[in-house]
Amino acid sequence: MYGHSDEFAFHVAKNLLHIRDLQATLLHLCGDHERFTHRHQGLDFKRTDVELASVVNSILA
Repeated sequence: MYGHSDEFAFHVAKNLLHIRDLQATLLHLCGDHERFTHRHQGLDFKRTDVELASVVNSILA
């Protein structure tokens, strides 16, 4: 479990984590998350999207 929500589970109260950061963390366990791409309509796309994704080391600890 990572983070906390309010008493109604409506808002994040602590440790907000975006899905692209979670994906970058999981792909980090397989290697470099920046390196993994997939080809779609002739273009290479990163698995962690075009926006900056960062590995959350506190999940791995």
